[in-house]
Amino acid sequence: MIAVPSTAHLSDEDLGAIIAYLKTIPPVDHTIRPRHFTPLAKILLAAGMLGKLPAEAVSHDVHVTAPARGVSPEYGAYLVNTNDCRVCHGQNLNGGPYPDRRSRKFPQI
Repeated sequence: MIAVPSTAHLSDEDLGAIIAYLKTIPPVDHTIRPRHFTPLAKILLAAGMLGKLPAEAVSHDVHVTAPARGVSPEYGAYLVNTNDCRVCHGQNLNGGPYPDRRSRKFPQI
């Protein structure tokens, strides 16, 4: 569910194209294991200490129209919002922590 925040910013047309493509791929035959929260995680989640789950953090009533493709701030913002750039590069795109804490930060964009 990690992609939920970014896919919430996809235009209806782009999301429809992704769904159409996925329907052309043969299904994968495997069982997904159920998620198991530890008792502590359940308590923290119930107490609201873990924040909202990704599906709860986005609006489900928004219909996005992508800006015209091209070199523009509007289209650039659309790409940043739909590609999770902020996950690595920080909310203001000024660098963020590298997954390996012993290493450097992700660069500022």
